[in-house]
Amino acid sequence: MRGHAHVYKDPRDRALERTIASAYTDAGGTKADRGEPVRVWVSTFKALPRSAPASVESAPDVTKPDLDNVIKLVLDALNGVAWDDDAQVTFILGSKAEREREDGRPWTTVTVEHGGGNDVG
Repeated sequence: MRGHAHVYKDPRDRALERTIASAYTDAGGTKADRGEPVRVWVSTFKALPRSAPASVESAPDVTKPDLDNVIKLVLDALNGVAWDDDAQVTFILGSKAEREREDGRPWTTVTVEHGGGNDVG
């Protein structure tokens, strides 16, 4: 492979990217115009494990996956779907919600705003 870089992407990540892209379009998400700035917010949540002591009602989410990896997955998934090129993304805010006792599945929400500048406003 002299002179050519090869990037390996796990098939599970590719499947997640397709799921994210489909969810975005199914929710009515549109593609920003070429060169239009885009702002992105990513939030995740996982419940406390059932094995957590009853005295623990909430805790910071310091478990895998790393937040930067979640954000990278979302940006890769929406490249060509919510924008032409991820160079258009001028603002990113990510968070992992406090883990609490809750029956339910983990979730991730993604908000994309077209036309936003660098200000948080």
